[in-house]
Amino acid sequence: MTASAPLDTAEQVRHYLATAFDTDRAYAVFRCEYGWVAQPVLTEEEVAAEAGIGAGTYVVDRATGVITAHGSLHPELIGAEYDEAVRNGEPVDGYRVYPPTWEIHVKHDGETPDVIEYRVWARSLLEPPAEPARERRLTLNRRTSTYDTDEATTHETCVHAAAWLEQQSRWTGAWPDVDSFRV
Repeated sequence: MTASAPLDTAEQVRHYLATAFDTDRAYAVFRCEYGWVAQPVLTEEEVAAEAGIGAGTYVVDRATGVITAHGSLHPELIGAEYDEAVRNGEPVDGYRVYPPTWEIHVKHDGETPDVIEYRVWARSLLEPPAEPARERRLTLNRRTSTYDTDEATTHETCVHAAAWLEQQSRWTGAWPDVDSFRV
């Protein structure tokens, strides 16, 4: 899903966020010149647990629907920084979280007591594609929580795969054999 029309109202933005993130969480939204700054509304339990300290903020581009994640600065400051970057044709602070730009497939390819190896196949979801689809090798060290790849410079898809694999192993107690995800 991408925004098929400009996001002109706070309610449109809330619906768009709910659909993009597949959630029923409420968001407080604040309009800026080129987008909408959105902060998750904390539940009473989250407020009591001080879960909002350092909580991030999203910006939804009004024209494209691209959602970027930002730090925990005041929403007005994030909106002003976003507007200035767009106005000046500069990259925005934050990183893109929606729509996804990569489809990543991982396949377990061997292990020792210290390391686990994966083949990582990635396909760009951008039009035109950022680069041709290809496979890379990823080796994760289970003892040090570090990783290495078969290239001198680690490709961004291997960074995503390493983080996703670590997260899956913590959640389930096992390393995935074969799986796919989008980022």
